[in-house]
Formats: sequence, C-alpha cells, structure tokens
Amino acid sequence: MSSDVSKMVRGFPASTALLTLLEQQLPGVSAATRKMRGDLLDFCFDLTARTALLRGPIGAGKSTIARLIAFGKRIAPLREADAGQLVSVLKFSAPGLIDEKVMHWYVELALTGLVDTLAESQLFGIGKGVATEVGERIGVFELAQRGRGATDSEAVGITGGVVFLDEIAELAPALQAKLLPVLSGGVFHRVGVESKDLTFRGITIAASWRDIGEALRPDLISRITDRVIMVPGLAERGEDVLSIIDRTQTDLISQYRGYVRELARNAAVDRTWVLYADALKPLDSSTVKQLATVEWNSFGNMRGLTLALRQILFGGKELKHALQDLERLREAKDQDTLIDQLFRRAADGTGLANHVREIERQKRSKLREILMNDPHSAKRLLKHLGLDPSKVSHQVQQLGRTRRRAGKVVGE
Repeated sequence: MSSDVSKMVRGFPASTALLTLLEQQLPGVSAATRKMRGDLLDFCFDLTARTALLRGPIGAGKSTIARLIAFGKRIAPLREADAGQLVSVLKFSAPGLIDEKVMHWYVELALTGLVDTLAESQLFGIGKGVATEVGERIGVFELAQRGRGATDSEAVGITGGVVFLDEIAELAPALQAKLLPVLSGGVFHRVGVESKDLTFRGITIAASWRDIGEALRPDLISRITDRVIMVPGLAERGEDVLSIIDRTQTDLISQYRGYVRELARNAAVDRTWVLYADALKPLDSSTVKQLATVEWNSFGNMRGLTLALRQILFGGKELKHALQDLERLREAKDQDTLIDQLFRRAADGTGLANHVREIERQKRSKLREILMNDPHSAKRLLKHLGLDPSKVSHQVQQLGRTRRRAGKVVGE
C-alpha cells in the first residue's frame, strides 16, 4: 500500500479497496495528488469526522471528490471482501464521477444563483400549505437521511446520509445562521413548520473555490471544517496531466460505447453507430502531448479538459478548434446580463439602484479574488493589456472595496 497512507488507515480491511479506487479515479504521482488521496482516506476512515470543506479552483473536480467521499464513508467500516465487491460494481456518470443513482444515501445541492427562499426550502424542506400551490417537500438533509429512491438501508444506516453543499460561500447570511443547528446538533425544521424538530445525523461536505473567510460566519466555518481537503487544479498536477488525459479518454470511450450498445437494443437504430463506437481509439501520443501543454486552469481545469476530449474524440475536431470553442463558451458565460442577475435576486425592500450597485460590487469583488488567487489569470490579463504588474497590483487591491461618500458606504 502507498507510503502516503497513514498507519491508522492501513490497519482497516476496506482500505485496500478504497485506495485502489482513488488511484484509478485520481491518477498521478505529484505531491498535490498524493496528499489529496491521503486526506480523503484519512477522512473516510475517521468515523467521528462528520464535516469536510473542499477547497480548489473552478472545475478542479470537487463534485467528483464529494462523491468519492460519500462512497468511501459507506465502505470504510466493511469487511475487505464486501468493500471490494461494492467497488467492482460501481457505475460512473462521467469520468471519475460516481453515478449518484447508485448512491441512494447521497444528495447534492448547488447553492449558486439560488434566491434565499428557494435555497431555504431546498435545504430544509417546506410544510404542506405554507405557500399557495406549493405542496409538502422534503429538503436535502431529510432526503439524505431517508435515502433517495430505492433506499439502501444498510448504507444509510452506516453513513447517516451524506449531503454535499456546493459553493457554500454563496449562502446568504440569514441561511448560514439556520444551518448552524444542523451542523452542531443535527436539528432543523421545514419552512413553516417550526413546531416539529427533524434530525440529521449524517455527513455534510461543503465546497468553495472562493476564500470563505469573508463570505461565511466564523462559527459556520468552524462547524464545516472537521477536515479541509485541497482539490488541486491541473496547474498543480503538472506531473500527472498525461496520466489524467489517458484515464479520462479511456473512460469517455468506454462510456460512449456503453451508451451506444444500450441505444442499439432498439431495432430501429442503425448498426453503423455500433461499428463507429467499437472503432473509436484513444488519441495518438502527439495529440496527448499537445493537450498536456495547455494551461487548463484557464479553460476550467478538469471540466474544460473533459469537454475538449469529447470534441476531439467524438466530434472530430482539432485541438486548436476545441480550445477556440472553450474560449467562446467562457466569453458567453461571462456575458451574463444585468437583467438576468436582477431576475435571480430576492426582493428585500430596497430600490433598483441599490440592487444594481450590489451586483456590480459583488462582480468587482469576485474579479479581485480571481486575480489575487489565480496567478495564471492575472498573467494572461497583464500580457493582453500590456500593463506593468506593479501598477496593476494596487488596482486589483481596490476592486470590490468600499469607501465612504456623503455619509454613505458605496463601492469603489
């Protein structure tokens, strides 16, 4: 077993099965990758650890890690043969991403862009008749503890259910306060049903690419950080990129063939698709080496790499054209209009001008964080604009900050 695995973990029978899975799905020999795998194993085999915070850049694979943790927590207490059997029948919905359909004890919720009222009902559920034409609904904590769909009662009993809250830094302050009792004592209420206590005894995984120091309450930070696990971007896994590309394209081809064979069970489907799928081959070594030289942190890390591989393998595109498509997608995403953002904001009694100023302040603050924490983005900006790094550094510090004018606090 790997020398990076702690002595405690090595002593448990299920550790071999879980380490094998992690080495397959998180390939590489870099220090960042080995540390990530070791941290995952330590968290999964510490049966008292109930919360973890995943930190890493956009697209690094935090959802992938959350699902690996949820599965790891389920098999950690098992006998070696039972753990190995569960690993052998795992299904994946994307490269490295365990299909949540086979993990009925796992529920995830992305908090980005949710208005406060919707986020609260999705977290904690809502009572029957609380709002017009809204029926009773259970939230993610209750759903994880019950088990989704065809409940694996043994797994739910072992884990208590696992909830993954993606982009927790986006959670409104009022909801942060309501999350505290769940994480400290496992108690919560559905919206509009204050009289009935519900309990959650499971595991909560949170994730954020942002610095949570300013976004979250200190008491919430302390409750979600039994462990902090760093999920490195591809820039930190330079030694591993060739292995990652090989593993990802192998998984993509395998999943494509599986999908086509399933589709071909319908007699109306032309058999040419099966012949095409069976004839698919991994990229030649020259293309793989070219892919390895791309600064994938600028194109969404694993998310961008996987999309580019799909376009090259299945769309017949050249690498340069696949990267051009990624660039266009990124630009389109950045062109989110002010009107679209206003539609997503919850009414709080303030005027339209205040809403606009707050949105613009948040965007400046986010830009400041990106430029301060992502040296590659800053380098690309400087090169594009031809600016002196020392002059830009001061300007970046001012982004998102506030100043006082005529007795009011306004954005810079």
